[in-house]
Amino acid sequence: MAVDLLSALSSGGTLIIYGALGQEPIPLHAAAVVQSALGIRGLTINRWLTAVSAKQRASDVASAVMLTTAMPQHFDVAAVYPLDRITDAVRHVSQPGKVGTVVVKP
Repeated sequence: MAVDLLSALSSGGTLIIYGALGQEPIPLHAAAVVQSALGIRGLTINRWLTAVSAKQRASDVASAVMLTTAMPQHFDVAAVYPLDRITDAVRHVSQPGKVGTVVVKP
């Protein structure tokens, strides 16, 4: 999927790869990156938690909530848990073979 996403970027765009969502290597040609001045960045939750300010994290979370609320059809939801069942949600996320996103709502 990364190659398809790179080809969709405008000149100077950046592909952000989150965590280790895909285990396979990204096949890409240097010319595709160099000619369009594309960037590739990696991000993990731990790096995000330690590298950005509390204000930025709050803004990022608010943006994510807005996106998921406005466009639920773009997310493969495995389950929705109320906040008082956060332990169940964490357990669900940790299940081997889990497919989809586990959503926690207030």
